Amino acid sequence: MSSLMTILIIVLILAFAAFLNGRRKMKEAGTWMGIKGTVPEFLWNGGSRSQRKLMLFSIGITDDDSKQERLLSLRWTRLPHSVQLGIFKVVEASENQDAPRVLPFESGSSVVNATQRKNPEIQTSNPQILERGSKEMSNEPSNTYPTKDQIEGLFNAWKNGNLLDVLKEREGKAVQLAQSDSIEQDELNSITPRADTIDAILLAKANAGDPEAQSDLGRAYSSGQGVPQDSAQAAVWYRKAAEQGHLEAQFNLGDHYAQGQGVPLDYAQALKWFRRAADQGNADAQFNLGVFYQFGRGITQDYAQALLWYRRAAEQGYAEAQYNLGTLYDNGLGIARDYAQSAVWYRKAAELGNADAQYNLGVLYQFGRGVPQDYAQAAVWYRKSAELGNSYAQGNLGLLYQKGQGVTRDDTQAMAWLQEAAAQGRAEAQYNVGWSYSEGEGVRQDYAQAVQWYRKAADQGFAPAQYKLGGLYAIGQGVAQDYVQAATWLRKAAEQGHADAQYNLGVFHENGLGMAKNQTQAAAWYRKGADQGNANAQYNLGMCYYEGLGVIRDSKQAVAWLRKAAEQGHAEAKQNLHVLLGS
Repeated sequence: MSSLMTILIIVLILAFAAFLNGRRKMKEAGTWMGIKGTVPEFLWNGGSRSQRKLMLFSIGITDDDSKQERLLSLRWTRLPHSVQLGIFKVVEASENQDAPRVLPFESGSSVVNATQRKNPEIQTSNPQILERGSKEMSNEPSNTYPTKDQIEGLFNAWKNGNLLDVLKEREGKAVQLAQSDSIEQDELNSITPRADTIDAILLAKANAGDPEAQSDLGRAYSSGQGVPQDSAQAAVWYRKAAEQGHLEAQFNLGDHYAQGQGVPLDYAQALKWFRRAADQGNADAQFNLGVFYQFGRGITQDYAQALLWYRRAAEQGYAEAQYNLGTLYDNGLGIARDYAQSAVWYRKAAELGNADAQYNLGVLYQFGRGVPQDYAQAAVWYRKSAELGNSYAQGNLGLLYQKGQGVTRDDTQAMAWLQEAAAQGRAEAQYNVGWSYSEGEGVRQDYAQAVQWYRKAADQGFAPAQYKLGGLYAIGQGVAQDYVQAATWLRKAAEQGHADAQYNLGVFHENGLGMAKNQTQAAAWYRKGADQGNANAQYNLGMCYYEGLGVIRDSKQAVAWLRKAAEQGHAEAKQNLHVLLGS
């Protein structure tokens, strides 16, 4: 018989002996699932290394009929992982048996891994230069344990006399994994498939007030791993641990309040628990405090405080905090605008793979903000971000290829990146694809395709696309000529302040294109465009004043507006100005 088999036999013998002879006193009783039990009692360590151990635990329980039973939990441990090979209960010997029986333990809940701790995901803010959404935090699944069928399989193996062979095979796999550099989840699952019994040791610890076990139970209920998903129960266990100062439980309880999971949505409570975790140095909580201060969630908006908490998390290497800190410097929020500092923090986050930071660093290089203008560096950082799926970076990289800035001009690459961004719904990219088809830039000129892409961007409210679409309807390129549709799209763009659209809408009113003639409306739209510096609008408004069309005739106003247009090189304005001035 191998030494391993001998060890396992000794394990069971020692456990049974401890049960029968009462050599170990039971610890203080608690209650779990309506059953009175005791804190787990460590019986045996069969490991050869300090961090690799085969261990046997004993738990005493009392059922409703006050019958004493004892559970045995056999585990292989390689910190921080704990692989449970089986849970058994020991029943006293009957008249037909000379020794206690080892039976599979059954209960209505699931096993939870008490040793693997949660690493919460991150909630991001909506960063500037360009607005983003937020990514909510979520729970990772905990490790898994043997199914009830497999536990019964162990019992059947015991009945058939080959229990030790089965345990030897399982332990052998665990040893092999423990000696490797890493243990993957699927490898653990190959040894320990999921069970439907709560780990009695973990539950007893939690009921006895162990904050680590309470936090683990909270995570199990939150994720529905091993037990029915129950956010309210998760919050209960997180609170028990949090009130004892457990850092992760404080963060997770704050998360539940922030999302209204199992508790009413309450930003003030979320802030309270995030702050407690943040004060202990938790970077996730520090980052979330920054978010709460930046957007005024549960507290008065305070960019200076947001900056403070982002910085604390950023200095711990937290990429999202580094990025958000960069946006505050970039936009002068809570501190004087400082593009150089913005570049510093964007670079730190970018080097950690944050796509938004890579994009914004590219913007700084493209326009020479806080760093020397360098189109090649802009292209480098746009590409990194674009390859991670950032649609803004994809669009900007496409434009660099189209213009040959920082890269060799390549119309194929330009169109490929623009279409990548357009396919993600980026309105600016859709507009640029439409423009490329309209102008035959890098592709065969195709007005029908131009109309299609302009419409996609126009439907999202992108004013330049609305203006271009109105123009194609006006001249009948790629679509049947339709002054009513043209006027509709020009108005949408004009109402958003698009100066060219305002000028053209004035022309439509003056000439009755797609609408009744209205000289007053024409003059009003000319003025809007003229105020924004549109030379054509300035010229037409000057002529309206000269002729008294839609406005009271005023030669001084006529001269003033014609002069503005002439200063921009408008030929007709120059000619008519000479006539009016008699020069």
